[in-house]
Amino acid sequence: MTLARKGSSTSMVPVRERVGRPRELTIPRLPRDSEQGRHSSGGDAVRMGLGVRAAVLCLLLALHLPLPAHAQGDPPGLSEYAVYPFRPGLFWTDVGLSVLYDTNFELTQVPLEGPGLLADVRAHLRTSSGLPFARVEYRGQLRQFKASERWNRDSHMVQTVLERRLGPLGMEGIGVWQTSSQTEDRELADVYSVSPRVTLRARSMRVRAFGRYWTRQFRFDQEREETIRTVGGDLGWRIFRVTDWNVGFRREEAESDRPSWRFESESVSAYCRIQLGRHTALTVEASRSERSYPERLLESEGKAMPVEELRLAHAAYLQLGPWLGPQLRLGYEYELRTSNDPQRGLDAHRASLALRVPVVNWDRQPRSSP
Repeated sequence: MTLARKGSSTSMVPVRERVGRPRELTIPRLPRDSEQGRHSSGGDAVRMGLGVRAAVLCLLLALHLPLPAHAQGDPPGLSEYAVYPFRPGLFWTDVGLSVLYDTNFELTQVPLEGPGLLADVRAHLRTSSGLPFARVEYRGQLRQFKASERWNRDSHMVQTVLERRLGPLGMEGIGVWQTSSQTEDRELADVYSVSPRVTLRARSMRVRAFGRYWTRQFRFDQEREETIRTVGGDLGWRIFRVTDWNVGFRREEAESDRPSWRFESESVSAYCRIQLGRHTALTVEASRSERSYPERLLESEGKAMPVEELRLAHAAYLQLGPWLGPQLRLGYEYELRTSNDPQRGLDAHRASLALRVPVVNWDRQPRSSP
């Protein structure tokens, strides 16, 4: 039996319970395209109300879990999907231009501040628009800073992913090569990494575990090389169809040919993305990281203590524009580092304005799962 409220234009669809004696229930069906015009005002108001509540929750979470993933030295593509969510497609390309102002882009105690310009191009190729066996992403970037020519550079990144789905279980193998990568300490290094990842999806939730083995060869200190082993996981879920949440944890151990640069770190991170309107989205990122350098010692009250650091950061991005059209992004980032070594403490602010324009969209669709 199908039920409908009197005076309501929402139609009902009969469904059958999976457990127990079969009986008929009713769930509301989403309005068709032709009906959206009559109900867009009420629907937009409801979505805006949910978005405002979710924004408040995200900001409260950010106050307690303050370091965006990209500030920890992740290869591009692992954290950028928080800002530009992954949309399947066989092939797509876009170009971007960003202007920014950074109060301490070298992350040193004597800050070097000034404006900067960043231009980039991305290309993404998949073997299938649904469940691909493989996908490849390329990104090229050109950076120019007024305060110091030392940081003017071009960089290139190639990321390859092999994927296999077995029902709700997904397995991936990820390889990344990048030149002139920016590390968590804003140093320049060439990065090579491999990462296995296992993902379990259930309805609107996703649980993921990963490992990573990567090496970094530094540009301004060519005799220095680091090898980092990472293990971690995260939990993502979607609420009210307008809010995506993600919380994660990871542990890293770094070996270096220079003992003083060996470190161990643990970090917890969180982000949420809120769809405020049809073409408006807000992303808030936060992270807290504790790092220790066992071979770098300080004298304190007659005892040798390893250097320890606490790194906190907040980031917020407001994205304007349609999914498959030009997008404008306003961003603000703040990073704070405290340490028992007085020479390691610092803070930095960065504001940015970015424009991204798609060039090719071959079978590209909005994201539908977390």
